[in-house]
Amino acid sequence: MKLLGKRVLLTTPKKKESIIELTPEVEKQLEMDMIQEWTSLEIYAVGTDVTTFKPGDRVYVSVPSLSSAERIMIGEDAKLMINEFEIAIIWDNAKK
Repeated sequence: MKLLGKRVLLTTPKKKESIIELTPEVEKQLEMDMIQEWTSLEIYAVGTDVTTFKPGDRVYVSVPSLSSAERIMIGEDAKLMINEFEIAIIWDNAKK
């Protein structure tokens, strides 16, 4: 696969499925944990014209940008495709 232009593919966090019924408090905590995961997404691939970011970088993308991102299936995994300019923050390696 070769991603073209100033596009970036992001890896989406996996939602933890539970076979047991959770209390509302536990369910709320799991939702908060998922929100934290969505604020630091890993770059899966970068387009041929992207110079600022590299695969493996952890980044923050705003909710509206994530909401409008195109979803791409690569094998069994869902990826989000955004434009390079939609990335607002590159987290330090310590954030990983």
